[in-house]
Amino acid sequence: MIKTIIFDFDGVVADTMNDNFTSWQWALQQHGYNSILRSDYFLLEGKDRFEIARAITGSNNYQTLSKIVESKEFYYSGNFECKLFPQMMDILLCLKSKNLKIGLVTGASRTRITKALVGNKINDFFDCIVTADDTNEHKPSPVPYLTAISMLNTIPNETIIIENAILGIESAISSGAICFGITTTMPAHQLEKANLIFNNHLEILIYFQNQFFQE
Repeated sequence: MIKTIIFDFDGVVADTMNDNFTSWQWALQQHGYNSILRSDYFLLEGKDRFEIARAITGSNNYQTLSKIVESKEFYYSGNFECKLFPQMMDILLCLKSKNLKIGLVTGASRTRITKALVGNKINDFFDCIVTADDTNEHKPSPVPYLTAISMLNTIPNETIIIENAILGIESAISSGAICFGITTTMPAHQLEKANLIFNNHLEILIYFQNQFFQE
């Protein structure tokens, strides 16, 4: 029996991936690095910010990576407002109405996530939030999702995780949970390890209503 739903943030709860990509592009240029292709960046989604910077630049210098990450966060916070995907609020309301536990697991910083959740008035929907600041291991490790599952006092086979990224799906599946993929940033064939794949949030909402929440 499903008791818990856990969401990734960027590309699942909020339509932020293109804004994040633009911010990384700007930060890389500020520090003398070549830009990265959008498709290559999406393959890195789910990693911690420092791991993304390391993968893009090839640098292992902590000071260099820190400056790039700071520049990225600075540009993002100054130029973009977090936008929820259509139907995302309806999904959260549906789940809450049935007293399911709701979690959030993200590779973003707690500062950015808190600002986004409060700004969209959805902070209170989440019974636990695990950010990049909260674990020593990050996606594709299962540790972030296992941390959330433990905090929610549930078990993996009672949990559905919703992801849009290859590394996030790997993390979710490795945790032992059921994983739903959504094609907000990648085509379905790249998310094939997910248990089910959806094209948009409306499909997920209808699935929840039909499969789990019929009176």
